[in-house]
Amino acid sequence: MPQAWRDWLARAAMTSHLSGILGRRQAAYMRQMLEMFENGRLQDALRHAIPLGGEGGSPGQAFGVPHARHDFKLGIRNGAAGPSMYFGDDLSRHLRQLYRKTFEKLDREGNVDQAVFVLAELLQSHAEAINYLERHERYSQAAELALLWDMEAGLIVRLMCKAGDLPRAMAVARRDNAFAEAIALLESRWPVAARQLREEWALALVDQGRWLDAAQAIWPIESMRERAIEWLQRAEEAGGSLAAEALVRRARLLPHSLDSQEQHVLSIRDDDDRGMERAAIAHALLALDSHNDETRLLARALFNAWLVDQDKGMGRLSAQQLQRLLDIAQDPLLCADLPGKLPSPKPNPFADKKEVSWISVPAAIGQAVSDIALLPDLRLLVAQGEAGVTLRDDRGKVLHHFAAPADNIVLADSGHVALAAIYRGEMLCVQRLDLVTREQRDLGAILVDCYASSFDGVGWTVGQGDAIRILDTGHGLSRVLWQIDKLPGRAIRILRSPSCEQYELADPDNKMLLWQYSLPGRRLESRGHIPALEKKAEVSVIPSPWGGYRYFWMAWDEKESPWLVVQFQGKEKEHGLALPPQMSGAAINATLGRTGLAVSLRQENDACVVLARDGEQYPDIAFSWPAGVHIRTKMHGDCWLMFDRFGRVAIMDMARCYASMLTIA
Repeated sequence: MPQAWRDWLARAAMTSHLSGILGRRQAAYMRQMLEMFENGRLQDALRHAIPLGGEGGSPGQAFGVPHARHDFKLGIRNGAAGPSMYFGDDLSRHLRQLYRKTFEKLDREGNVDQAVFVLAELLQSHAEAINYLERHERYSQAAELALLWDMEAGLIVRLMCKAGDLPRAMAVARRDNAFAEAIALLESRWPVAARQLREEWALALVDQGRWLDAAQAIWPIESMRERAIEWLQRAEEAGGSLAAEALVRRARLLPHSLDSQEQHVLSIRDDDDRGMERAAIAHALLALDSHNDETRLLARALFNAWLVDQDKGMGRLSAQQLQRLLDIAQDPLLCADLPGKLPSPKPNPFADKKEVSWISVPAAIGQAVSDIALLPDLRLLVAQGEAGVTLRDDRGKVLHHFAAPADNIVLADSGHVALAAIYRGEMLCVQRLDLVTREQRDLGAILVDCYASSFDGVGWTVGQGDAIRILDTGHGLSRVLWQIDKLPGRAIRILRSPSCEQYELADPDNKMLLWQYSLPGRRLESRGHIPALEKKAEVSVIPSPWGGYRYFWMAWDEKESPWLVVQFQGKEKEHGLALPPQMSGAAINATLGRTGLAVSLRQENDACVVLARDGEQYPDIAFSWPAGVHIRTKMHGDCWLMFDRFGRVAIMDMARCYASMLTIA
């Protein structure tokens, strides 16, 4: 029975004669159960025992009288192992003490099955029950219960490894990126399992396009270092920020080989256009937990270049980060030569804007475009329907052509792996693209209603009917890492970011429900209908890939100028964003970003996109587009990507206040 109905019935019972009838019957059941414990009829007492609210809180008020259990199976709700009864504080304390003493007695007698039953079902202490089974080396049972109770993925992986169930352990680890914690807990006593898990971890990182992390993960296994070096070289060959980060990993893992990279380091240092690569090296150095002579040498070689980037407004390192880089460098002469206080990033020009700046997108028409994804270093991955997918540099030049027909791009969080998807009738055909090695692999076709537009590089979320599945794209489309079915509505849309995933459902009455999970680990954060908002205007609800949702509606001021009114989830305060007056009757589409909002407006004789940071009353910047064109907007990191089907592209870096435009030719 849903909790909301239980709460309503409980209130009704308290205000009617029903409470007296229920109370007498439940009190009689309680007296009978306590007498069984007191008379030493332990088996009968356990069959009749009523569960307490534990780690998950109270299971709810019971209506009716519980029944005796048929057995002591864990995790199965039968008879009394359902909703509890209201005991009052004193009786609850007495029952807790009674159950605890019963557990201790059963434990002394070596009755593990019934002892863990008391912990798990009566005391509802799941973590303690898992620990108890592990102490008694019942790893398989502990793993199954941890999976059933949706406990931490690292714990499930470790228990499955101890139980010898490595295939399932690796599947859970791939699903939730739970390798590191499990390996740390296994290495001392279970080295063989830990090694196998480490190898699988490295392969999963390669599948995700995280080549450098894969090399780092496999490095402790000396026999696998040639493979690690191969992955490091793959990253170096990719160029751009990935190759720059590879310099730091090379300095850390292969310090004596850094001399061969001297010209590469100097070119990154001296080229004004390679600021992103310099920033990548800075962040990679800051991420290391220890340093050697070679990583310190990199810091010394680039420190002045980082200061120049700060001065030009292109560097976004904080003064504290610069100080840490200076500490890494350990160069007394460098410290002595500094003129004074280390510079903070220059203030964002948008903060002091006096009026909205307009940028006109070139009217020239390029090649037909179905979808575009923004990659590291402002590279582009362009889906062009039957013409395939092209990888392009920041000026639009083709770097590689994938013969993979695609209408949509599903981009991995790393930016180095993608899925190319296109519908053939009702079936979605999918190919996997490795943007580093330039390899592609046909994954086959599946029947889906909706799918996420991003993934971690391995697990991809798709919806079909009333079910959601996570597919392991490293092994085709047939292996399911996680699924939930019999949802209270059909899947309409899946929104995802690296930290959150939301499922938009439509119930039988066509009302909108939203289920939100945190990532990684896939923990259910919230679920339910979105409350209706009563306004004079028509209200739209837009969920965010970063969690939650917002209400939107249009309003006009006394000058008949249009405003887009926004109200955040759970807030009463409204916030208005001024829209261009000339677009008063335009069709509007709003896209939520991580820290801002993009609004595309289209009418017969005009089109534009306005960008605004959260909380701003007026747009920060606006892009004027050729008339009547539908403009798509996406946010990648701090950058807004805007494009139309005629190949016109605009990119706006909101952190660096840098705009670029090009045409897909």
